[in-house]
Amino acid sequence: MKELYNSQLILPLLPFLTAPIVLVLGLRLRSLLGWVVAVFAVEIALDAWLTGSLSPIHAPPQLGWVVPVVFVILGDLRYFVVIEACAPRPVAWRAALVSTGLAFIVPVTTQIARAISKRVHDDDSVNYLVYELLFFGLAATFRLFVVPSRTKDSDPERRALALRVTEFEIVQYGLWACADILILSGLEGPGYALRIAPNVLYYVGFLFFVWSSARSMRSLPA
Repeated sequence: MKELYNSQLILPLLPFLTAPIVLVLGLRLRSLLGWVVAVFAVEIALDAWLTGSLSPIHAPPQLGWVVPVVFVILGDLRYFVVIEACAPRPVAWRAALVSTGLAFIVPVTTQIARAISKRVHDDDSVNYLVYELLFFGLAATFRLFVVPSRTKDSDPERRALALRVTEFEIVQYGLWACADILILSGLEGPGYALRIAPNVLYYVGFLFFVWSSARSMRSLPA
């Protein structure tokens, strides 16, 4: 199962096949959310290419982490951009600024944990699990407190989208965390099999989910 998880079928071929479709669908929305979908369709294709098995980048070991970390931050950034786009009277530059700040919370906290704990620093699976649990907790906090407050003056459709996309993130990161707990427990087969699901949600499902929710909204942020 680990071989399937690491195969080119999952990364980069699946994102390569779906990203152009998502790009066109996003542009057809002609709205801020549509632009979010379109821009991050390009981003996720670049992620799949530059961090997958076909990557042309061959960085030295001390710099090999840079590209993956950049794309992890960008992958989380899209969630925060959607939340800001669902806020009352969204402004593109403000949404980008606030979202960028929020997207650094978990990466910075994880780096602090790496500096404090040798096991987190030395074991990639433990490092991934720490990141996943931190983002799971952050998304749960957003679902319970931040999103309801941030969107309280938004129209009901945008408020509902912000809540649904937060729940999507909770499921995605919850599945990743469960998979890595299995892997760390020695159950690599079930762990890698389970890990395929959140990977598909991350590389394909998220943008389709945002697009399908946004296209039925009567009031899209311009």
